[in-house]
Amino acid sequence: LRIVQEKANDSRPRVREAVVRALKAIGRKNVGRLLKYAQKWMKGSFYEQRAGVAALCEPEFLKYKEPAVTIIELLDWVTATLIEHDDESHEVGYQALQHTLESCWSTVVADYPVKGKPVMERWMKEKHPIVDRVMRAALQNEPLLAAQPEWCKRWNEELLG
Repeated sequence: LRIVQEKANDSRPRVREAVVRALKAIGRKNVGRLLKYAQKWMKGSFYEQRAGVAALCEPEFLKYKEPAVTIIELLDWVTATLIEHDDESHEVGYQALQHTLESCWSTVVADYPVKGKPVMERWMKEKHPIVDRVMRAALQNEPLLAAQPEWCKRWNEELLG
């Protein structure tokens, strides 16, 4: 696992994607183990955070309440990381994490709206430019747009207004 974590920081995108696939394979065998790994990686680099959330934001891991709630808590924490480190927004790892959060928020809230929508709404009220970009993009991603079209429309209008 230490080697896999190191490879999450590789300069080659295909290697970083292989890390995400490896983590997903772990999660398919034992989602609790994947959650523990991802929680540890949240304190790592932007690439490590990205790998952890990208692996977790799969509909198959959101079917059950316990993992879904933990995944939402991790997304919430990583979104806060964007604000805390917004002075590093020019870094490639930061941008990769930001892009991954856009699709993850969409997937998670589409698949687990009861817990996800209130957390995402709190972030949409934050009025931070980077978080605004993440949330607007999430609202326009297919999973969320298909699952919650009226909610997406209302929040898009509010964010643009």
